[in-house]
Amino acid sequence: MKYIIYAFNYLTLSKTLRYIDDRWLRENSLILYTNSVSPFPHRIKEKFNSKVIDFNDIEYADVPIVRKNSLAVNCFWEVLIEFSKEDEEVNLKRKKERGKRRNLVIYRDNQIIECSLIDRFHKKYQNGKIILMEEGSGLYLLDYYIDYTPNAIDVIRRQLTKLKYKLYGLTPSSSPGKPFGYNPYINRVVGSKVNGLKERYKGTGVIVEQQIDIFTPEFSRTFVENVIDHEIVPVEYDYVFLTQPVIELIGGTEKEIIDIYESFLLWFFGHIGKGKRLIIKPHPRDDYDYSKYTNEKVALCDKEMNNECLSVFWKYPREVTFCSSACINSKSNQTGVYMYKLLKNNLVGDTVDKQYVNDNCIFVCESEDQLEKILNEA
Repeated sequence: MKYIIYAFNYLTLSKTLRYIDDRWLRENSLILYTNSVSPFPHRIKEKFNSKVIDFNDIEYADVPIVRKNSLAVNCFWEVLIEFSKEDEEVNLKRKKERGKRRNLVIYRDNQIIECSLIDRFHKKYQNGKIILMEEGSGLYLLDYYIDYTPNAIDVIRRQLTKLKYKLYGLTPSSSPGKPFGYNPYINRVVGSKVNGLKERYKGTGVIVEQQIDIFTPEFSRTFVENVIDHEIVPVEYDYVFLTQPVIELIGGTEKEIIDIYESFLLWFFGHIGKGKRLIIKPHPRDDYDYSKYTNEKVALCDKEMNNECLSVFWKYPREVTFCSSACINSKSNQTGVYMYKLLKNNLVGDTVDKQYVNDNCIFVCESEDQLEKILNEA
C-alpha cells in the first residue's frame, strides 16, 4: 500500500515521519514538501532514508502566488504518478481495481495546493483513499463560529478567482469559510481528540481514527537532533510563551502596534515570579526580536522548531499565549492561559477560546492581576 503525504512545516513533517516509521513504512511512502515557513531539512534523506520531493518556495519568490502554487501542484503530481506506477503494474497482475492501494495524506483540506491534489487524486484514483491528519486545532473549529456570509460582490469575486485558478490547473476549496475536514472526498480523519469528531461525521461514512502518540521522548529527540540538526539541552521551565505575529493581534499604525506590544511585554516579563523560568517560543511567522528580553529567568527558542517536539524536554511547561490554538492540542497537564483581552486595540474578539471542540479548559485572563497571580503560582 502506497502513502503519498503532503507536508509544509516541521510539525506536519515530524508527524509524517512518526507515522512512516510506525505504520506506513519508508519504502511505501513519498513525502511532498513545501518550505514556505520552515526550510527543508536535507538530513532527512540521509537519516531517515525517506523519499522526499522538496518544492522550494524561496526559489520562486518573485513569481505570483497563483503561478507558484500551480508549479508546486504540477511538480508534485508528476512525482506522485511516477511513484504510483509500481502499484499499477502490481494491480494489473492481480486483477485489482486501479488505485486500490494508494492513499493521499494531507493535513489541511481547504487550502489551494491540498484541494488541487485531492481533486486530481480523486479523479484518477477513484478507489484510492484520502486521509486528513490533524495539523493543529483547525480540525476542531466549530462551524457556528465561522462568520462567513458572502454578499453579491463576494460571490462575483469568488467566481472570478475560481476561473483564474482553473486556468492554472488549480482547484479552490469546495467549502470556503468552513473548518478543516469538510472536503467531500475525505475518507478518513485522524485526530488526537476524536469524541467531537465522531459526532460531526456520524452517518457520513468518514472513518474517525485516534492519532497515535506522536511526540514520545525517543522520537522527539531523533527528529530534533537527527533531522533538524539541533542540539537538545533538557531544561525545566515553568512556562512557555507561544507568540503570534503581532500584526494579527493588534490594530493601529505600525508605531502604535509596536508601542502597545512592547509596553505589554515589558510588564509581562517583569512580573515572572521569583524562582520561575520561562522560555519564549516564537511563531514561525513572527519576526519580532525577543532576544532583548532574555535573562536568567527568560530563555529564547529557535522559532523554526515546533513546540510539540520540545515540550517533553522542558517538562511540559504551562502554555501562555495571546490566543494560539496550540494550547488546544497540548500535552501539558496544566490549563493553557490566553492573554488577548489584556492587549489594547486587540483584533481577536471575545469568543476565540470558545471556538474549538476540545477537552482542555483554557483560562482567559480578564486582568493583569489575574495574569500576575498565574506567573507567581507556587
